[in-house]
Amino acid sequence: MSKNAAPLKRQIEILGLCADRDRPLRHSELQDAFGRDKPTIDRDLRSLRSLGIDIHSTKKGVVIDSKIAGELLHELLRHYIGYNYSAVSYDRAIQSLVRTQKENALSIIVHLQQGIERGRMVMIDYEKEKGTVETGRVICPLLLFQSLNEWRVLAIHEGIRKQYILSKIRTIEPTAKTFKKPPIEESLEIFNASWNAWIGGGPKHTVRVQFSKELANKMAHRYFTENQEFTHNDDGTAVLAVQVNSLVEVAMWVVSNRGARALEPRELVDLILKLAEDALKNHQSESVKST
Repeated sequence: MSKNAAPLKRQIEILGLCADRDRPLRHSELQDAFGRDKPTIDRDLRSLRSLGIDIHSTKKGVVIDSKIAGELLHELLRHYIGYNYSAVSYDRAIQSLVRTQKENALSIIVHLQQGIERGRMVMIDYEKEKGTVETGRVICPLLLFQSLNEWRVLAIHEGIRKQYILSKIRTIEPTAKTFKKPPIEESLEIFNASWNAWIGGGPKHTVRVQFSKELANKMAHRYFTENQEFTHNDDGTAVLAVQVNSLVEVAMWVVSNRGARALEPRELVDLILKLAEDALKNHQSESVKST
């Protein structure tokens, strides 16, 4: 482990090393593991206790006397993963943003992040479709995130939560208008029913997709949504049941994955048949052109 690791990173690693062990780690073992003296490790333990973590140094070693709260655990994991993997996992999204926005990429990120932190609206010109730019759209930015190799912002526009792809923002300006930021939990809740990146209002749909035996083995441990249920059948097939806020993304996924078959709702089945029919027509027309 690096002796120059940031204090919070080291403190999270102490938690990881001390959790779920048959034998508590001795204080001296932590000193050796991180190349730090006793006062530094003591400060790390105090910092962890200040977060509400019941961690103490005893004669037996460093012990955690109670479970870590779920929300705090999620926050610590986000920090730790960010320290170690952000350069890898975000690289494609950053490349896409820089390729399209060039020197404006940093300006867009900063204006949005300041709007998020200060509860201030920003005004953007947005190219929703190629060649069609919506000008002067005022949004309330809530959260920056990346998905499908693109940086995006979750924002409120005219009372509705929507996502905007940063590479499609043509201009951005801060405004003096403020808004009351909703609890972060409300923003994160929206992602629970998102199959990939689609976010928005509207009703949720209960979806059931059957996997062939071969595909079931591959998908058994895959995370689709927060509310998924995965049921294995006696014949080796499996059924995934989820609630989603977009049938379109599920339909596109089913069409592109051999061995997946939609069971319900009927609207999803019809949408898949329509996508397959359109794809067949496109290939037939291209075949005619080539002859």
